[in-house]
Amino acid sequence: MSNEKNEWWKIMIKMCVDMCRYLLWFCVFFITHPLAPSAREGELVRLSLAREGE
Repeated sequence: MSNEKNEWWKIMIKMCVDMCRYLLWFCVFFITHPLAPSAREGELVRLSLAREGE
């Protein structure tokens, strides 16, 4: 019983580590390579500011 539980925990930890690694990689990639070109960046900032003003 304890052996099965141990295996389950190993799998859960591995999944969590993989997910954290993927999220970290995605954040770094998004910051260093923005998907929106510079011309659209100003537009996005204006939209977010307009939403805050509502």
